[in-house]
Amino acid sequence: MGRRGAAGLYRPQNPSHASEGEGASYIFALSPDGKLLAFDWGEKIKLVDAETGEASFLEGHKATAVTLAFSPDGKTLASAGGDWIVLLWHAASKEKVEGVYGSP
Repeated sequence: MGRRGAAGLYRPQNPSHASEGEGASYIFALSPDGKLLAFDWGEKIKLVDAETGEASFLEGHKATAVTLAFSPDGKTLASAGGDWIVLLWHAASKEKVEGVYGSP
């Protein structure tokens, strides 16, 4: 994992360190097929292709994510943030599908 408190990704075929984020990322989800990893990344969600290491970012929260979950079929990612917003994302297109906005 690298430094304590840092999130890192490793490629199985190459154990060298692939990436390391500043700060800690304790919230993550793995798609049911094991092909996508989702991490909280400040006000963004970082999606990483587990096979290639290619990363993309989902933007829509105004605070860090507090929970992430993939649907059983892996097609949808749900994110809930400290901003009281729950967002649904289409995992393949990385497009926001739905949002539920609450208040404290």
